[in-house]
Amino acid sequence: MKIYTIDDYDFKNDDEFQRFFKSNLPDEYISPNKFMNKLNYCKRKWIKILNSPPLRHAYNIPMDWGREK
Repeated sequence: MKIYTIDDYDFKNDDEFQRFFKSNLPDEYISPNKFMNKLNYCKRKWIKILNSPPLRHAYNIPMDWGREK
């Protein structure tokens, strides 16, 4: 299994991450600082999910997600 890091993962082109991030945003306006804090938190959590088989299962992410072809 590939180990992901926050520095080399392509968050912009990952539709699953985009959905995950949007689901963690509040409905009301948040300041730019809070937005960046939330984005960084979600990035760290997403990498943790991708690197953990039990969390992948809990979030219904296939085990072959992100494997290089």
